[in-house]
Amino acid sequence: MDKLIRRVIEPSSGFSGEIGIWVSTLDELRRQTRETVAGMTPEQLAWKPPGGGNSVGQLLRHIALVELDWLLTDLSRGAPLPKDAPALMQLDGAMVDPGLRPLEVFLDSLDYARNLTRKKLAGFGRDEIETTRESKGEGVHKVFNVRWILFHLINHEAQHRGQILAVQRMMKTG
Repeated sequence: MDKLIRRVIEPSSGFSGEIGIWVSTLDELRRQTRETVAGMTPEQLAWKPPGGGNSVGQLLRHIALVELDWLLTDLSRGAPLPKDAPALMQLDGAMVDPGLRPLEVFLDSLDYARNLTRKKLAGFGRDEIETTRESKGEGVHKVFNVRWILFHLINHEAQHRGQILAVQRMMKTG
């Protein structure tokens, strides 16, 4: 009997309307990211490409941190970082080098960010996807709707997953 692998995007239960599709898409991409880094050692996670670049650990932390930033700053309109946030998330700087750490530390940070995102989105009504958030600074006024913010989170993680794959290839050849 062949092994069945089912790849479908259906609305996640517990979310209103279109938000359920976005949550399913976020979760599928996170599954892919986790699969990409499965089994990596602390040394592999800390390895940096010759000539500069980010380690896989830096990229994983950055994915979680950006998700938290968009969740807290934009979706939640400026909520502070919760006191129970993992220590990895409390390091100063978006691309700080987290050093030699086990994979579980990075996965815990990704899970923490996603759990907060899911909790926030579960409270959104069907029409919340259309509401806007604004950001002002450095002479630029930006307006985002919730749909675009969710798209951005997916696009951001997908691009960094590609970087992770590139770093892994360099690690094997370098």
